[in-house]
Amino acid sequence: MSDPIALRAVYDAQAAAQFQAGADVLDRLMGQPFGVLTIAGQPIHAAPENSARSDAWLSDRLDVLAQRLEQVQEALDTLVRQRTVRDWYDTAAAAEILGKAEFTVREWCRLGRIRAEKRQSGRGKHQSWVVSHAELQRFQREGLLPLKPHG
Repeated sequence: MSDPIALRAVYDAQAAAQFQAGADVLDRLMGQPFGVLTIAGQPIHAAPENSARSDAWLSDRLDVLAQRLEQVQEALDTLVRQRTVRDWYDTAAAAEILGKAEFTVREWCRLGRIRAEKRQSGRGKHQSWVVSHAELQRFQREGLLPLKPHG
């Protein structure tokens, strides 16, 4: 099992590298004369010759680049959330990892289709289901446990 802190550091480093790559692109865009801009030696759309139009063109391109950087950051944040290993997951976290509805995971717990335990949830005397990391891995490899006969 990987150390969550080390795993977070790896993803933070990757995010920083992605961000720096985007910042480098912005620096190149800002540092080149208007005309044909290149990224990694490949020409991209030509900027208009008119100064007012070229400012609008650059503004549009920067907006697109900023949106793309935001999408990359959101994707990295999602990966970090998915890859951070915990000992126990509540039904909401387990459902997100498994790509199922929280209600479905709660029902699987209640019916014994996955191994889960009831734990204090901080809501008074009511307990909530928790699923171990090992059980999530087992489920992903083998699927649901068979239904227990009523009797």
